[in-house]
Amino acid sequence: MYDYRVYDLIFASELKMPEWKDVSIQYPTQLHVTIELGIVPKQLAGARKSGVCYQLGKGSLQLNVPGVARYLARNGNEIVVDPEPDASEDAVRAFLLDAPLCGILHQRGALPFYAAAVEVDEQAVMIAGISGTGKSTVARGLMHRGYKLISDDLTVVADRGGWLMVLGGYPCQRLPMDVLQREGLDPQAFTCMRQGIVQRRVPVLPEQWSGNTRPLKKIYLVTTWNKPDIELKALEEGNLKFNLLHDAMHRQYLSGMGGGFSLVKITAQLLNKMPAVQVIHGRSREGIEGCVDLVEENLKS
Repeated sequence: MYDYRVYDLIFASELKMPEWKDVSIQYPTQLHVTIELGIVPKQLAGARKSGVCYQLGKGSLQLNVPGVARYLARNGNEIVVDPEPDASEDAVRAFLLDAPLCGILHQRGALPFYAAAVEVDEQAVMIAGISGTGKSTVARGLMHRGYKLISDDLTVVADRGGWLMVLGGYPCQRLPMDVLQREGLDPQAFTCMRQGIVQRRVPVLPEQWSGNTRPLKKIYLVTTWNKPDIELKALEEGNLKFNLLHDAMHRQYLSGMGGGFSLVKITAQLLNKMPAVQVIHGRSREGIEGCVDLVEENLKS
């Protein structure tokens, strides 16, 4: 078994997870979640909701990825992985880091977002947005200016005694190839996410990595439009609520697993307590660099 710490949880895994941070633990007192290879039945017992590739039961999520694996995340403490015979390890791991991991986090009352997070004065700033809007690229730009990364792609918010905390992730970014080429890096030197996905998983340098769990200070929502201008504007509650719900990862799983409380509670706290700013750009390289300028200026104001 391989032992890891990520999102304030200790994992014991039969699968090697090279992106995660190795730790030494004492069984079983420190263990939170196991990742095991095993048989995952095609039909989830007691399923109450299903979609094209998933089934949901009380405290359980089953995911079927044709040609890759079946996954079962249950009770907030176990993920079973049933790989297809010819599936690549990279593909099996890539899907594990998405819906099954989100299922475990949902089951434990945390809320994962499509977002990156950087550390600012021992607090966390979350940079959210749908795929392709440049949230990881903006975070990358801030990292080059001395800010340290807490998490990327999957950023997890949890209620800790009334405080909203961003949980420390793992030192890896999901970056498009044009960003790597601009930095003089060879995209082929990094792991492809999975077939059909152009982004690469890029390790974060130790001097650019925080990984600490920090209180959430502010949210930036990165969006695009068909103008060359870059704009920064405060988000009103209605628009913030819509976008937060949209950016919450795999929120459709919550009700079927008997959850939903974490989504409602944490979203309500975000709406009531958290300042949020929309960053709008025109998808160009100059637009992204301008976003970094505006965000850093706003952080210092």
